[in-house]
Order: sequence, then C-alpha cells, then structure tokens
Amino acid sequence: MRVIYWGTYDLARPRNKINIRGLRSQGVDVIECHQDAWEGTTDKSGISGIVAWLKVAKRFVAAYAVLVYRYLRQPRHELVVVGYLGLIDLFVIWPWAKLRGKPVVWDALMSLYNTLIIDRSMAPENSVPARLVFLAEWVACRLSDRILVTTEERRKDFCARYGIPDRKVIAVTVGAEAEHFPPRQTPPPGNESNNELRILFYGNFTPLHGVATIVRAAKMAAGRPYSWTLIGKGRTADEVRALLSEAPQIKLDWLEWVEYEDLHRYIHQADIGLGIFGGSRKATETIPNKVYQVLATGTPLITRDSPAMRELIPENGSPGVYLVPPGDPAAILAALDEFAAQRVHLSALPLHTGLNRKVQDSIGGKVLHTALQKLTGKG
Repeated sequence: MRVIYWGTYDLARPRNKINIRGLRSQGVDVIECHQDAWEGTTDKSGISGIVAWLKVAKRFVAAYAVLVYRYLRQPRHELVVVGYLGLIDLFVIWPWAKLRGKPVVWDALMSLYNTLIIDRSMAPENSVPARLVFLAEWVACRLSDRILVTTEERRKDFCARYGIPDRKVIAVTVGAEAEHFPPRQTPPPGNESNNELRILFYGNFTPLHGVATIVRAAKMAAGRPYSWTLIGKGRTADEVRALLSEAPQIKLDWLEWVEYEDLHRYIHQADIGLGIFGGSRKATETIPNKVYQVLATGTPLITRDSPAMRELIPENGSPGVYLVPPGDPAAILAALDEFAAQRVHLSALPLHTGLNRKVQDSIGGKVLHTALQKLTGKG
C-alpha cells in the first residue's frame, strides 16, 4: 500500500510523526507531501494582531500552491491522509484527490467546534463564527471517506454531532514518542531522601486543563512538604496569577515555556505528574498527549476520571494512577496524600508497563493500517 500523507500539518505535533511511523512499521509506503506553513511559530498562542495573522495566511496560500503542484506529480497511490491540523487542508486537497480517484482520510484528532466554541467559549454557540466552524466541520465530515479521532468517546461524539455513520469515524490512540519520553530512574534523581513531594503540570492554560483547580489544591496543601512546578501559559493565566497572588507562601515555580525535547527531564525529576481537571464535554472524551508521556516514563499520574480514561485504565485501577472528579482541588490533594503514603511501595514497582504495552499496540500502526486496508478493499 502506498499512502500520500498530505498537508501543512504541524511537525511539532507528535500525532503526525506517530501515525507516519506506525504506518511504515506495517510496511506501508508513506510519501510525505508536506509544506511547513507554521515555520518559526512553535508557540501558536503567541500569535496576536491582524498583521501577524495576515503573515500566517500568506504563508498558507503559498504553501497550498506548492502542495497541490507536488501532489499532482506524485506516483500512483491508494489514498491520501490529511495530517493534523488539517481542516482547511482537506478542502484544498479534496477535489484534486477525487480527480485522481483517491479516497481521502482526514485526521481531525478532535472537533474544532467542541474545542473553540464549547470548551473555550471563544464565541456564542448561536453566533455567526460558531455556525461557520460547525458548518466547516459538517461539510468536512461528508467530504472525508474516513475520519480519525483519538478515543472511542470522541468517536461517538463526532458521529452524534455531525450525523455520520459509525463506520466512518475511527479511534486511533495518540500515544507518546518513546525516544522523547524514556523510562525514568526511581526514585527521581535528587530526591532520594523522599522528604519533599515534587508535583509537575505542563500544558496549555485552558479550561480543559483546569490549572486554576491545581493552584487551589496547592493553596489547600500549605504546610505540607509539597512543591509544585507549572509549565505553560494561555487563556486562564490571569486567573492563575490572581490565585497565586493570594497565597505567596506556596512553593511553586511557573515556567511559561519549555522546549519539547526538554520535557522528559522535568517529568523525570518529578515524583508525580498532573493531567487534566476540566469539567467540559471535551474533557470527558480527551486523553491528552501529556498523560501518555507521563505514563511512558513510568511516573505516577493524577488526572480527572472520565469515559475516555476508562478506555485506557482497567476497571480495577492501575498502580500509580489516581483518577479524581473534575474541578475538585480537595480530590487532587487527597490523591497526593494517598500517593505520599504509597510512595515507597510504588518506587519498587515498574509502573504502567501494561498500560504502555496497550498504548504501543494501538499506535504501532495496526489500527490505522487495518482501517485503510478496509477502505481500499485490501483488507
């Protein structure tokens, strides 16, 4: 099978690299037809102002001209995969792929409508911008021959939201890049005495992640030997800053940015990592990259309980994984106290081995390869 992996997809996103590697591991000939329209824009949250966005738009227009020309010169292939982020990419490549008689697979990963309108409240649901985003995804779902998302819960939401048949949407796990997130030492280096509990959060400061809930837990933990590290910035940063100003005694370090290649060092130095704690619909269907990354290193984890997490975690739980209700700082603190009591015992265990094996089987390309074989009649 030969696949054209097409678009302006973001090279900084592990999703695309994992999908491409997984397909190649299954013997698929993957030809990347890519143009980096995001070059020099690692932190997209920093783009602001009409001039900055016009520069981005100009790069995209130029990129699409090159990409269409390159696609039409590609050798024979079975199908086209539009990498993430790729909603606009899909509309550009669809007529050219159909001209060559090729099905198009769109890696949506998640619903932009759910993210921008429902989760982040960037526009009212009945507003013109919200309706345009919904319409764009509704049409994209009908142009695509198959749609890729990340969890079974998200797959069901996509089908219900846009009225498309179950067979059209496929859940392909996000996973983590093993070479970037190797197993850590236990106990973490520099904390062999086990006196202080080092807690790490990294990610965007958005409602999904619930950073304010984490800071409230830190305030409640005053007096305990807990130190906190936050890495990130975003829409809820002002709220977080205000909460921190009310409790200057909290032992907390806040770094706005860390290079992707350095993240594993922070995870390795932490005693426990934090996932997401938002209460939105999106949060119920999301297992973010960082959850897989923390698990890959063998680091204990606290994150919100959700249908999506229950797809990964066995019914009877998993050692070193603590699931808590959303938006509940007291529950986070209780989980930390529970971990502190179990810490010595857990340090002797190879944590998350079974979970990581389950994830690796999912991201090894088997699920995606099987789906593509069925689409092309080769399975």
